Amino acid sequence: MNSGVDAALGRVAVVLRLIGAVWIVLLVATTWAAGQLMAPVASWAVTAFAVGWAVLAWRTGLIERGSAAGSFAAWVDVAVTVVVILGPGFFGETTGFAGGYPFASLVVALAVAGRTGVGVAAAVLSAATLLNLFSVGTPSLPSATSNVLFYGLGASALWLGVQVLRGQEARTRRAESELAVARERATTATHLHDSVLQTLALVQRRADDAGAVRSLARRQERELREWLFPTDPAVSSGPGSSGPGSAAPRSARSGPASSGDDDGHDPVAGGGGEPAARLGSTLEAHAEDMEERYGVTVRVVSVGGAADLPVPPADEGIGALARAAREAMANAAVHAGVDTVDVFAEQDAGTVAVWVRDRGIGFDPDDLPTDRHGVTGSIRGRMQRAGGSATITSGPSRGTEVALRIAVEQAAGQQEHP
Repeated sequence: MNSGVDAALGRVAVVLRLIGAVWIVLLVATTWAAGQLMAPVASWAVTAFAVGWAVLAWRTGLIERGSAAGSFAAWVDVAVTVVVILGPGFFGETTGFAGGYPFASLVVALAVAGRTGVGVAAAVLSAATLLNLFSVGTPSLPSATSNVLFYGLGASALWLGVQVLRGQEARTRRAESELAVARERATTATHLHDSVLQTLALVQRRADDAGAVRSLARRQERELREWLFPTDPAVSSGPGSSGPGSAAPRSARSGPASSGDDDGHDPVAGGGGEPAARLGSTLEAHAEDMEERYGVTVRVVSVGGAADLPVPPADEGIGALARAAREAMANAAVHAGVDTVDVFAEQDAGTVAVWVRDRGIGFDPDDLPTDRHGVTGSIRGRMQRAGGSATITSGPSRGTEVALRIAVEQAAGQQEHP
């Protein structure tokens, strides 16, 4: 597959070939108008031949790297240029036709045949220039020498420049690949934190309740299996889905948010033709789950149309906002030392925002312990990957407010392109 540099070089070659055709037309026309054209018929015939080939190559798209037609076209282009250099001189024309049209042949050869092609093209054009000098005395020795140097140095400069661009393109692709891997790792780590690690923490808290421990283990095993080995989109993201994070049992939900089972998973739908969950009901389901798990009261208020925003099953857009809000609720329930957590969701002209507030013991957001991956990964990192933001305002004995924001356009664009 051609790289982006190769594709661009092919387009540049076609454009330069057309510019070279315009150049030769202007050269012959101005020389003829000045009365200095010694063989006008031969000069115009060669010009028509060169322009015809340039238009043919442009209209048919023959100049294409890696194809047999492209290789043939490159050598035809060099042959046409040799005719342009030698033809007029054999009929007594003293005007030199080196310059723009021959230079384009170097670019065409490089675009189609690479280093070997441009090297051969430079050698052939130099030989044609010297043959023209020694056979008909056109152009002069200094002009012929400068033309030969122009072809040789031009070919070298073109090849080196393309190599630099290809190297930069390769580095960019590697960086994009590494970034994609890092994002995937971060997403996986966030999922494991929000599901497996939180379940293990609950197991420790309920170690004296064998029934609760068995229930948690079964729920987590089912969720983890479905996340690792999804067999059907309707299973992995639709009714009875198992996504990252937890939600309320089915019996505690209503409306679109009820598309889940009693395994403590995200109340998001979207597969099997079922309606997608909405932000308001999803936040309510997360709040009920926090109440069931941790024994705190979570009050949710949604205004400005935020409650009706669809929540995609993937960890992006509004889905990432809802999951980050759930993690903020869990952090408040576990660490704040309070009985009540408030959640407020709002949509204005261009932004969806969710605030999670508590009046607990607070903490220093800039001095988090290294093991607090919930804030760095599940809240800040998740919102950053989704194109949003997470602002945490807190302090010792001052409570905590987590403000999550994402642009409506950003959320909608991610939902349209999963």
